[in-house]
Amino acid sequence: MDKRYIDLLPGCSRGLLAAAVCAAGLGMAQPAAALSLIELTGPGGHLEGLPGQTVGWGFRLQAQPLEWLSFIGSALVAETAPATGSYLDLIGLAGGPAGGVLPAGSTVWQMPYDGLSQGLGQYTLAPTAVPGTLNQATLRVLFERYSDNPFTCGSCFIDVGQADLAVSVRVLTPPVPEPGTLALWLGGAGVLVWARRRVR
Repeated sequence: MDKRYIDLLPGCSRGLLAAAVCAAGLGMAQPAAALSLIELTGPGGHLEGLPGQTVGWGFRLQAQPLEWLSFIGSALVAETAPATGSYLDLIGLAGGPAGGVLPAGSTVWQMPYDGLSQGLGQYTLAPTAVPGTLNQATLRVLFERYSDNPFTCGSCFIDVGQADLAVSVRVLTPPVPEPGTLALWLGGAGVLVWARRRVR
């Protein structure tokens, strides 16, 4: 086992037996890296929409000072009401701003959700989604970390990391037609019925 992983594990001795036990624990643990500088941009993490509507998240990301990042994708996990709709990853399609990689340094990668294919991800509410339902979830972003430019270095891969963001989607109640609109619709339907009977 790599010594740097043993050093990361509090309470594990350096003995062979303890190292084996700790290695088994690492296999079940979440990735060690955490990207703390990603944030969701307006309207933020908590969205709302009508049944059948698609909403989405944009993001702003500050590059890490010494690490190059390549984004694998994103997923919606631990949903409280998964039948409310479906999630589509968008950041995995981009990977990064420069050839699919976010370079180390002071770069800021910002991508608002544009309703098409740009942003962190989008959520389509099911047409049968129950108004008032709140689907709370974790938006998990997975990425690879490199100590140098992965396109030019031989062995600079560090590990796979993740960033977890708390999000939610609320199903809105469709607006009730105004009495005038409803009367107009009923009147039109009545004319159609009368015209059909007259043709017969």
